[in-house]
Amino acid sequence: MKKLLTTALITFSVMAFSFAQQTVASDFYLMKTQKDAEYVLKAINTELHLSETDFNKVKELLFTSAKSQEEQLRSQPEVERVNVMKSRQTAHIENSLRTIVGIDKYNIYLNNKAAIEAKLKELKKN
Repeated sequence: MKKLLTTALITFSVMAFSFAQQTVASDFYLMKTQKDAEYVLKAINTELHLSETDFNKVKELLFTSAKSQEEQLRSQPEVERVNVMKSRQTAHIENSLRTIVGIDKYNIYLNNKAAIEAKLKELKKN
């Protein structure tokens, strides 16, 4: 009987732990419209002070991503699918951003990401 209870307790613990590990992706790069992409671009540019060339490349990246997300979100996907989409978009955008701006500015981006997210929230309120 003790073995049965112990096995059940361990199984339950493992299941609870695996569910607790599921995370919700950040909404920072969730852009449903071109206006959302403009806000994200302004927030990033505020901290990184992008050159004109880099600004245009990041703008193209964000606007393309926003258009793709807008099309995917039209079908009203379930929450889990939206989370996967946000995770993939974030990884794609951040990898592309690192390539566009270089390692030094990308490290600045990583160090100032909280400030960039705060700036984005401020821009969306206005």
